[in-house]
Amino acid sequence: MAEQLRRDIERLHIDHAGSTAGTVTVSVGAATGRVAECDSAEAILKAAGEQLRLAKQNGRNRVSAVVLRTKTRGGGGDSGGGGERQL
Repeated sequence: MAEQLRRDIERLHIDHAGSTAGTVTVSVGAATGRVAECDSAEAILKAAGEQLRLAKQNGRNRVSAVVLRTKTRGGGGDSGGGGERQL
């Protein structure tokens, strides 16, 4: 769904003089997980924010997603095989 949104916005070719691309683009950070398997809903939101930062850092106009799978003893969610992906 996020990748479809990104592509749809890109296809609109909306001029944006302040953008290096010259048009409006969108970067999306996403995280999924079950609160029962992660540390908290806040941990999922924090992971989504981190994925957005990675998407922008890695060139913008992309989707970066992670799946949180297990709790850790130290309190942070383990991404268990997610990471930045351009879809």
